[in-house]
Amino acid sequence: MEHKQEKGFIRVTLRNGDKLNTRLVVGADGKNSELARRAGIKKTGWRYNQTALVCAIEHEIEHNGLAWQYFLPNGPLAVLPMKGKRSSVVWTEQNIHAKTVNSYDKTKYTNILEARLGNFLGKFKIIGDRHSYPLELKIADRFVDERLALVGDAAHSIHPIAGQGLNAGFKDIAVLAQVIEDAFLRGEDFGSLGVLSVMKNGVGSTVFNSHTVLTCLTSYFQMKMKPFASCVISESKCWTAFQLLSKKLSKRPQV
Repeated sequence: MEHKQEKGFIRVTLRNGDKLNTRLVVGADGKNSELARRAGIKKTGWRYNQTALVCAIEHEIEHNGLAWQYFLPNGPLAVLPMKGKRSSVVWTEQNIHAKTVNSYDKTKYTNILEARLGNFLGKFKIIGDRHSYPLELKIADRFVDERLALVGDAAHSIHPIAGQGLNAGFKDIAVLAQVIEDAFLRGEDFGSLGVLSVMKNGVGSTVFNSHTVLTCLTSYFQMKMKPFASCVISESKCWTAFQLLSKKLSKRPQV
């Protein structure tokens, strides 16, 4: 897809050659956003020394729509409910360990995962392909441009601990929708940079808060900890601390 600025609108050319004219393009095309690159929007950040191992499992016991996250010394392990007795697993490991685990066949991989996951879902098996990707922080130097707004990972990719990256993406969409609605009611051009610049107040503070708290949590859980069982017990305490710290940060003066 290509896009070109015109007076009063932006022209988008799709892969099939079709051309569309619109007042606003929303970039939701991931952490390596092509729209951001074409707009000359740079990103800063760093790589965590961690890799996310991703797979889907089929299990004996119903998940009842609940998501679980275990906080382990090498990184969190999240179990996210899917349709039926299936769940998606996002398993974070130190890079050196992840590379070794990824090289194992499905049987050995399953055995290692079972040791970390436990049996609360009963016996399980891996279904489909396994995937992995390095974890990194990437934050765009700006989230908007003339007739362009970046949301989700296209604007900021953060550590997946506690699912705050997804929540930040939802906040982006909510803020953008409100900006568009308010501009429309005032009779303003909602794709103009002047209008879209309001987004930086709502989105920027959320990203700052999430990044600060998640960096603290990631560092904490990488320290030497007590055995696995106490890590699970610590989750509720950690979540309470996360909420309190986020609330505290949200009250800081905006600059």
